[in-house]
Amino acid sequence: MTRATQKTSMRHLYLYTYLLLDEVKRAGRPIRIEWSNMPTASIGPDPQNDKGLVMKLSNMAATGTEEDAILLRALVAHEILCHGNNTDFGVKLPPGLAGRLTNPLEDARGELLASKSYGGSKKVIREGIEILTQRGIFKGPDADASTLHPAEILFGWLVTELRSELLGQKCLEGFSVAYRKLAIQTFGTKLTAQVKAEALKAAHAADTQGAANASQRIVELLELAAKEPPPPPPQDGTGQGDGDDQANASDQDQPGNQGDQDQGDQDQTGDQGDPDEQNGQDDQGDGGDQDGPGDQGNAGNSGDQDAGDGSTGNMSADDTSGATGQNGGNPGSGSAVYEPSYDDLQQAIADVLDSTDADAGNYGKGLEDVLCEGNEAMQQASGGSHTNEMREVDAPNNVRPPEHRAQLRSAARSTAATLALKMEELLEAHSMVQRSSSTEGRLRPNKVARVATGDLRVFQKKSRSEELDTCLYFLNDESASMGETFGNITRREAAGRVAVAAGEVCDNASIPFGLASYSTSVREWQPMDGDWAKTLNLFTAAARDCTNTHLAVVWALKRLMDRKESRKILCVTTDGDPGDLNVLEAAIQEAKRFGVEVRFVLIDKEYEHYYRGLSAAFGVATNPHQLAEAVFGSLEAAFS
Repeated sequence: MTRATQKTSMRHLYLYTYLLLDEVKRAGRPIRIEWSNMPTASIGPDPQNDKGLVMKLSNMAATGTEEDAILLRALVAHEILCHGNNTDFGVKLPPGLAGRLTNPLEDARGELLASKSYGGSKKVIREGIEILTQRGIFKGPDADASTLHPAEILFGWLVTELRSELLGQKCLEGFSVAYRKLAIQTFGTKLTAQVKAEALKAAHAADTQGAANASQRIVELLELAAKEPPPPPPQDGTGQGDGDDQANASDQDQPGNQGDQDQGDQDQTGDQGDPDEQNGQDDQGDGGDQDGPGDQGNAGNSGDQDAGDGSTGNMSADDTSGATGQNGGNPGSGSAVYEPSYDDLQQAIADVLDSTDADAGNYGKGLEDVLCEGNEAMQQASGGSHTNEMREVDAPNNVRPPEHRAQLRSAARSTAATLALKMEELLEAHSMVQRSSSTEGRLRPNKVARVATGDLRVFQKKSRSEELDTCLYFLNDESASMGETFGNITRREAAGRVAVAAGEVCDNASIPFGLASYSTSVREWQPMDGDWAKTLNLFTAAARDCTNTHLAVVWALKRLMDRKESRKILCVTTDGDPGDLNVLEAAIQEAKRFGVEVRFVLIDKEYEHYYRGLSAAFGVATNPHQLAEAVFGSLEAAFS
């Protein structure tokens, strides 16, 4: 067989999805995929399996770039490991803003928990976030802050700060600093600190309900701040009034706030409880005497008090410089606290409470939505090759007369007569495997009838120090062109005889194998580890419809990807057009990643030039003898 050079580096995203799914299934619950035209992804309980999950994915182009593959991997990890394993789908989210806040906060909570059980998930999702920043899906605030909706500032700050601090997604760190500055300018130091404390509670909550409760408390904080009375008018001759008096006049007991706080009061960095009361000498005092307004740090780091070093989680003095307010004036470069004017704060809170999904921007969406939006293969699914699956139809189940099996075997022996030596060599190479009937070992379905007579030797026991760790799948073209003459028989008959002969060899050698035929749909005759004797009672070659080789190959590869054998071989016999070459090549490359060798056996030379552009081995047969040689060449590779 010859091998052509690789011409494309595109990933076959459809196959890659199933590969990822297989990796996850081995470590957890059974998961099923449903493809649809919805714009995003979702996961939930599988109505077809009480113990399983069903993940619904948007249709996408069959092939995509390496970056699309990274985003897809992050999506699968996020949906299955974060939500599938840690989200309680029975929790009813609160309506409105609280429900929208729960989504990104539950994302952070689920990913933190997933990273404890699946250490690699943190890196996988981080790489996806990095692609989103490169593609401009996640970005910092616009230069003109006046164009930003207060809800976008709130969500942008919370998401970037939690992800950069708790999940190590440092690509969001710069965005976090910019959004935090805007959050303090918009909502003030005190309210911002209170909101951050509740957000940390959500991220570290024990369950989804805990995250939802924390989200509700954030809304309550906003509502309480909106109900605060306006500050008293300034006294004669005092100008804007004393900053301390202003702070105390508006200081209200709020959820999570034990007692009154001056304007300079600060939450401790990682304190998951109530903010501590601090009685500073002067609210506008030295920034080194108190925490910076954004100094929240990571959970569990409750003693961190920083004068403002500018790093993530710490608010430097410069972070609020330039912010102006009528009540507090310009806090200046040495100030560690800032409160906006009463009217500005009231308007910002009202805008947030009345906001819609669109007002919050990309940071207000669940990560699954953003990963789908950033995946160009999903966005381009309206044109080109899609993830349409090969239509599978049931093979005929009408059992044929006993002589049918004998005729198939006889024809197979006739076709391979000239290859007798090769067959003997193949069997001889595997003869060191001694087989005997036994009451233990590998079940032989065709021997089960012995049980009725009291004979329990329905298993086959092997004795060999080293067995072949190989499986094969034979995929035969049965399109209309296979009805053409091929030597003294038809192409259909020749391919069928060789398939039966190969099956006989594999069955006798106890090598797991499968057999299917395809045209515009596919019929599986012999599933992996199936009963070969039963297959022979049903099998019949056909010639119908057109050829969809690229989809048929993808279908067969799915049958092999979850096999545990160290070597897996797919042998495709066809006389037709390979279909979409880019999709087929991407499938071949993807197959290599999970250990499947793809080999093509071409009947006639008409389409040979197409296969020379693929990176899979292929051979050309112009008569039945060459066809048998080519197929048995694949068998020989399995024994080597």
